[in-house]
Amino acid sequence: MTQHASPSLKQRNQGLLVSFALIDALAIASLVFYPRIATFQLSHTVAIRQFLIPLLPVAVWLLIDVVPSSIKAVLMFWRLHDALPGHRAFTYYAARDSRVDLAALQDKLGELPTDPTKQNTVWFKLYKEVQDNVEILESHKSYLLWRDATAFSAVLLVVAPLGLYAFIHSGHAALNSATLFAVQYVACAFAGRNRGIRLVCNVMSSYIHKTPAQKSTRKKSST
Repeated sequence: MTQHASPSLKQRNQGLLVSFALIDALAIASLVFYPRIATFQLSHTVAIRQFLIPLLPVAVWLLIDVVPSSIKAVLMFWRLHDALPGHRAFTYYAARDSRVDLAALQDKLGELPTDPTKQNTVWFKLYKEVQDNVEILESHKSYLLWRDATAFSAVLLVVAPLGLYAFIHSGHAALNSATLFAVQYVACAFAGRNRGIRLVCNVMSSYIHKTPAQKSTRKKSST
C-alpha cells in the first residue's frame, strides 16, 4: 500500500482536519474552564475559536508532514510490522471481497505473491495503473483523512491528559480527556482500517476491469 499521498489529496483533506482539530481544541478548553462554564458567554467561545483558527492549520500541517506514514499505519492497524492492508492484499482481502475475481487477477498477473512485502509492492503497481479513477481517488482521500485523524487522536490521547494534569492540576479533567480521546482514537482507527481495506480491494477490482484502451491511453499521457 502506498506510503505517500498526492499533495492534492492532502490539501483537499486539510480543511476537514482543521475542523476536526478545532472541535478537539474546544473540547479541551471546556475541560480547562469547566468550573466557570456556567458563566461562559457565546462571545467567550467565539474569542477562543478566533484565537485557535490561525494556529490549528500549523498543528495539522506538522502532523501530516512530520509524523512518518509508517508510524501512522502502526497507530491505525495495531501492527508493528507489515501494518498496511496492502501487505495482505492477495492472501487475505482479495479472497474476502466478492468484487475481486481471483482467477482473473491471476490471469493478468500470474502467480500471486504471498510474501507481505511483495504483496504490497505488486499491489502498489496496480494502484499506479488505476490511481486516476474517480472511485480510487475518493477512496484514497477518505483513507488519508481517517489515517491522519487517527494519528492526531493518538497524540491528543497522550498530550491532553498530561497537559491538563500538569497545568491545571486536575485529575478529573485529565481522566475525562483521556476517556474522550481514547474513544475518538479507536473510532478513527476503525474507520481508517475500513477505508484502507476498501481502497486495497477497489484497486484490485478496478485493475481487473481496466480495458487495454485505458492502459494505452495512460501510457500515452505519461510520455
